Amino acid sequence: MIQGTLIVVAVFVTLLLLAGHTGWHGWHLEHEIRPVDLLTLAVNASVALILQYFLSSRAANLRAEKDIIIEDAKAVIAKLRDSDDFFSKRADKQKIAKHEWQASVAHCRTISNALEHLISSLKATACKKCKKLDSQCDYLKSSFFQYKSAVTNDPPNSSVCSESIREQSRTFGALLKGLQKLIFEINTH
Repeated sequence: MIQGTLIVVAVFVTLLLLAGHTGWHGWHLEHEIRPVDLLTLAVNASVALILQYFLSSRAANLRAEKDIIIEDAKAVIAKLRDSDDFFSKRADKQKIAKHEWQASVAHCRTISNALEHLISSLKATACKKCKKLDSQCDYLKSSFFQYKSAVTNDPPNSSVCSESIREQSRTFGALLKGLQKLIFEINTH
């Protein structure tokens, strides 16, 4: 990046010197070089290169942080989809066995841990705009608790009712939509 910028600046300066030497459109080149002018040129070039170096490395660091957070959100989505597949298979049964109910709680714990990791990553980032997504995090937590309640609502050895299946589906969709919106918000900041 810096090499490309130096090449562009060198070509531009060469064209300016050529235009001044040939007298293009009345331009003329003074053949006298003052030390103050050389010092000003050196300071300006140094400041430009230093600023470019720091700004480009900072932008790359922020993008890397955003990519990590997006991967965390995708991991939550993957765990959520795995759990939904498990719950969909469970819905075909007449009764929920105790080990299936315990597996439901374990799936919810896995999603909860991944979601907490995502939220802590958002709060720890250097991206100030990403830190302002607190309302989105609150929505995700609320949606998750509704989903967990819908999934673990039926106690062990009870029959699965269609109302709880609809509630699981609705809360799954809300949580998935919130996670996808979060990924979009992180990408646009």
